Amino acid sequence: RLKSGHRPLLIKLGDKPRKKMQRPFHFFVRWLSHESFKGFVKTIQNDKDNIKNIISSFTEWIKKWNRDVFSHIIRRKKQISARLRRIQEALDFQLTRNLKKLELKLRIELETILYLEELLWKQKSRCKWVINGDRNTEYFYSCTM
Repeated sequence: RLKSGHRPLLIKLGDKPRKKMQRPFHFFVRWLSHESFKGFVKTIQNDKDNIKNIISSFTEWIKKWNRDVFSHIIRRKKQISARLRRIQEALDFQLTRNLKKLELKLRIELETILYLEELLWKQKSRCKWVINGDRNTEYFYSCTM
């Protein structure tokens, strides 16, 4: 502050508390892969209520449903991966039909979770390289120029 003539200013713009902004509604592609979503949409199509009430009830339902169905996907992925690893270690020592069935079931479940996670990141990222993968060489070439 030896050479500067600046003085800090404290400006108070008002005593009103800031309103909490409501987050905008986002549609997630991964919802389409779930059976209960399709069933709910069919029941809404048959609803005779006005459009405002339909949209309001749909929005409330979808928020709760998304939280219940998809909110713990990362935790579920870790749990299934750990369980699958333990089963594969057990299969190294003892090959049984039940362990093989369980391994197959867990692999399918893990693949489903990975697919849903990939859909989410594709939609959130909006990056060409995620959507097109390595085939999009034009994109990479343009990034280097």
